[in-house]
Amino acid sequence: MARLAVSIALPILLLAGPALAQPDGPPGLGSDTLAGEANLLTPDLQAPDQSAETPGLSLLRQVVHRQTLHLRGGNIVVEIDGSVKVTPLYGVFTLRFGTRDRYSLQVRRALESTFEGRAEMANQYRAAAMEFALGDLPRYLRGVWLSPWPVETRKRVLFALWDECAERGRKDVINGGSKARYIIEAFIRWQLPQDSRHAFTAGELAVLNRGRSSEARFEPYRRQLIVPGKTVALALTF
Repeated sequence: MARLAVSIALPILLLAGPALAQPDGPPGLGSDTLAGEANLLTPDLQAPDQSAETPGLSLLRQVVHRQTLHLRGGNIVVEIDGSVKVTPLYGVFTLRFGTRDRYSLQVRRALESTFEGRAEMANQYRAAAMEFALGDLPRYLRGVWLSPWPVETRKRVLFALWDECAERGRKDVINGGSKARYIIEAFIRWQLPQDSRHAFTAGELAVLNRGRSSEARFEPYRRQLIVPGKTVALALTF
């Protein structure tokens, strides 16, 4: 199973995307993110509220539009991520005359005829969402570091966000996880430089690495020689 983001992070960075409804199966729904270490914090230490839609996701809705397919027995709503929601309109009387069977056939045919288009919508959604999420990550990291939590907690959250970045899955998900880690490490070097009083100590790094779930080691003060992509370069404005 592909690794997902800590729920207090920007989940869209690491999601594999919702499964498209197959012609011979029920409509697919989007996946939820897994709860990570940061969710175990007490209520007064929960992350800043991320419930409001970010400007990036608002713009995303302008890139990919929701569509509605009108059928005789109901509607199929194709969301911007390519997932579908089927809303039947039939009642008791139509069921008696077999309309439900005809409606099910309509749904199947509609899903078959729109599958390629919905797949393209899903690809566009993932690509656009990845761009917006990476661009918004520095703002989120600032929010974490400027929170009233104890320094030790803030450092543990930064590590948890880094540790949950994807290392397996689709190529675009792995690339997104790598770019997210680059941004997190750059933020740590900028806000918690190695010679500062809040820097990660050698002892702290050793403890965190012993408990990490990722294959890569957490070494934020070891600078990367290769800067990933243009998106990251633009995002590094803390």
